[in-house]
Amino acid sequence: MSWLDARQKIQEGTDYTDTVEVPFGDETIELTHRLLTESELYEVEASIDREELMEYQQEDMSDAEQRIRELQEKDDLTAAEQQELKDLARQIQAEQAGIMDSMGEEAFDAFMNAGRTALTPSEEDIDEHFELSTDEQERRFNFVPNTREEMREAIELEMREMVVDQPYPIKLIVGQKAYAESVSLLGDAELDEGNPT
Repeated sequence: MSWLDARQKIQEGTDYTDTVEVPFGDETIELTHRLLTESELYEVEASIDREELMEYQQEDMSDAEQRIRELQEKDDLTAAEQQELKDLARQIQAEQAGIMDSMGEEAFDAFMNAGRTALTPSEEDIDEHFELSTDEQERRFNFVPNTREEMREAIELEMREMVVDQPYPIKLIVGQKAYAESVSLLGDAELDEGNPT
């Protein structure tokens, strides 16, 4: 494989985004996430025990978590499934302390951090933010973005700041999905132990 081929693969991975349905109280909102970078993926890998995680997924994962995963894998949700997703999210919020205990605090924190950093705006999000008045953009971002990249970065920063302390299970749901997609890209290959170089 030439560098040209490698470059194209790298760009495809960098540009790849996916969506995940996240319940916000009485409604479900589709959020966009990117793949984890190499260092972010290794950070999660270093924080989890694969065998324990598989055991957790097979034995300790609550019915609510399992059902949310099933719903997330669907391309389109019916109205009834969207309502079910909302109800399940409320249940998971109530279960979060137990999930942390079952999964292990270090792994739980790693997924939460991955969810925070993997959030990214969709192209539609960027378009909608350019439609805001310049006064509103200045108020939200402390400057007026001029390019799509500036707008993407401004929205990403706002997303990361806002999800730090909020009541919805955004970080856990997005983090687990971004991790699963990133590992899937590698064909679920065993990652080398230790720190990446």
